[in-house]
Amino acid sequence: MHPAEDRTGLARPYRTAMIIAAAVLASLLIYVLAAELFLRGKVAPFLALQPEQFPALRIALYGAAVAAVVALRLARGLVLRKRPGEEPSALGRKLLLVSVLTSALAEVPALLGLVLFLAAGLNRDLYILTAVSVVLMFMYFPRLGQWREWVASP
Repeated sequence: MHPAEDRTGLARPYRTAMIIAAAVLASLLIYVLAAELFLRGKVAPFLALQPEQFPALRIALYGAAVAAVVALRLARGLVLRKRPGEEPSALGRKLLLVSVLTSALAEVPALLGLVLFLAAGLNRDLYILTAVSVVLMFMYFPRLGQWREWVASP
């Protein structure tokens, strides 16, 4: 552990945030692998309903995915507000909280894509919404350098 990390109290929260973010990324891969196994009949016969029966559901779930992206941006802005005189350890906890919240909200589009796939066999939608989740995860993946800069900034 680097001594500067000990003074700022970022080492433990950062490590925890990295583990959680990596687990969310792994779950995205699992969703796609599970869908492929279903499609190829390796798990069980896949009996999805007809996609034509779900246009309203599809629109609603894409709308919910967009809402999750907006909520992610808003939540980050609200949680990352600093108060004068906040301790570095409190800032580390705040960064961990926002990282966990971000990872959870970034996973939502992929989960909604999985719901569309399981309900109607719409694997294309699963791939599109999972790609949105992957992009969000890479955009907001915890980076120690950014954490240090944020803690050091006024």
